[in-house]
Amino acid sequence: MAAGREFRRLGGGKLPGRCQASIAVASGRLFVRTDTELYAIGRDETTTASVKAFLDAVPDERRRRDAAVVNRMLQRITGRRPAMWGPSIVGFGTHDWVTADGRSTR
Repeated sequence: MAAGREFRRLGGGKLPGRCQASIAVASGRLFVRTDTELYAIGRDETTTASVKAFLDAVPDERRRRDAAVVNRMLQRITGRRPAMWGPSIVGFGTHDWVTADGRSTR
């Protein structure tokens, strides 16, 4: 939607599945959870940063262990290798989008 007092839709798209939670906004991204996926929608691309180094740097030992367990679990579930998206998001795969005006984006 466009910024302003009146609602003006700029584009749209469809996600597979049903939305299962409120949309969240953080670090310039929209986070949408459906019944099958979690999407982080933004302009960042994957980086060459190490997922292992990022997870190993979590200061709290219990959270660090939990993060490692979740990382392994998501690799098994998605069948995809993790990658850093920006400085603080670990992602598992991409989704190609086609906007309402026909533009393709990832």
